[in-house]
Amino acid sequence: MLEDGRITGRQFTTLIFLIIISVTVVQITPLVIGLAGQDSWLSVAVAVVIDGYVAAILHFMGLKYPGKTFIQYSDDILGRIPGKLVAFLFIQFFLFVACFSLRAMGEFLNTIMPETPLAVFIITGALVSAYVAKGGLEVLARMSEVIAPVYIIAILALLAMLVPEMDFSQLFPLFQQGAGPVIMGSLLPASWFGVCIIMAMFMAYHHRPERTFVVKMTGVMLGATVLFLLITANMAVFGAEYAPTFNYPIFVVARQVSLADIVERVEIIWVAIWLFAGFITISSLHYVTALGTAQLLGLRDYRPLVLPLGTVLASFSHMIIPSAMFGALFTLRTFPLYALSIEGGLTTLLFVVALVKMWATKPGGKRR
Repeated sequence: MLEDGRITGRQFTTLIFLIIISVTVVQITPLVIGLAGQDSWLSVAVAVVIDGYVAAILHFMGLKYPGKTFIQYSDDILGRIPGKLVAFLFIQFFLFVACFSLRAMGEFLNTIMPETPLAVFIITGALVSAYVAKGGLEVLARMSEVIAPVYIIAILALLAMLVPEMDFSQLFPLFQQGAGPVIMGSLLPASWFGVCIIMAMFMAYHHRPERTFVVKMTGVMLGATVLFLLITANMAVFGAEYAPTFNYPIFVVARQVSLADIVERVEIIWVAIWLFAGFITISSLHYVTALGTAQLLGLRDYRPLVLPLGTVLASFSHMIIPSAMFGALFTLRTFPLYALSIEGGLTTLLFVVALVKMWATKPGGKRR
């Protein structure tokens, strides 16, 4: 194997949690509220169900091809050429999401420190990502194990301090416009939750692969719960009409905290914690891109690819998202279709072909 590390179930859960929540709390919270309004919580629930379907498929495949990532078992299922093509599509998806996440982080920091050029944030982020990714899976897992509890505590503390500012009557009425907005609103979080197809890269290194589905969905449920609480807080503070008008509502919400004129400016603490979580996400995507590329090309070590991919990461972050407005429109209109076609479409293709091959080769099938 190119990676000798092993991760525990708790580390698997914290990695998945940070990967899906670090970007979603900033990027998609206002967009989901804009699509589904007071029913946004139900959109998040539907998104979890969609992600559970993909996770079940990947868990089945990981047990059928133990010790292999889906970059490797795509060849076994589809054959050499089609398998490598599908593997390439998975790799470019991870690279794209890493680029998109790095750009989103850079844009956010640029709004806080507008005098600093955006390129500084992106280049610095790419270098940090390369350094962490080169350390390997166990380094990422141990960092996530420390950061995830701090992240959860910070979010819960922030929400507790915001309770006096909340008006829960703004969460009603429910189901005012039927199921349509709920379904449309669910596609966006589902596409970001679906980034957890990264589980198919991690499962080969999980010390108890038979429990991968449980620990993976635990991470997703934690992330969905945090997203639900933040969506609820945003609507309770600003209302479903005004919450979508803020680019970074969680940052705006954090600015509302003031306890007896003593506890103020807590948004700085939240931003620092969010940055650590964001770097875990980008570094994890950077790592699996390098690992998957090495597996695709038949290399013995993924580490020589880490720094060149960091250069690509920084360059593409500038190229693919020319502005914050373009990024928001892309996230809303294009990314769900693109992401779900990879996360759900390609994984389902692998699953169906694998089932057909199993049926065709078993006793009583068409072939023996």
